[in-house]
Amino acid sequence: MEDKRMNIFEATEFENIRDIIKNSVKEYPENKAFILKETEGKNVKYKNITYKEFDKDIDNLGTKLVEMGLNNLGTGLYELGLKDKRIAIIGKNRYEWVVSYLAVVNGTGIVIPLDKGLPEQEIEVSLKRSKADAIIFEN
Repeated sequence: MEDKRMNIFEATEFENIRDIIKNSVKEYPENKAFILKETEGKNVKYKNITYKEFDKDIDNLGTKLVEMGLNNLGTGLYELGLKDKRIAIIGKNRYEWVVSYLAVVNGTGIVIPLDKGLPEQEIEVSLKRSKADAIIFEN
């Protein structure tokens, strides 16, 4: 008698978040990764972001962070194992936050996610304690 509880499915193994994103781009480049709601007064529009566009946004921001010197490549510190700058991110739960987070963890540095609801004094203490090299925030 066959045991139906033991169905085994092949699964792709990933080493990191970057691999998961790149695989999604490879497998589903034009599929919707996000649907953004945009409001202007009483007008509401929806914007689709494909996996391909999502990946490009992550890469573009990561490249810009590197151009701004927010990594240690070429400083001699990278060779000593000190390759990551600390970048704090604070803001609402939105597409730009996700792109910022993934741009940092996918090769730029160490991310320090901060809760936007913290009191101002606690945010200041957290930034000092974390020794953040940069902060990504919204207005």
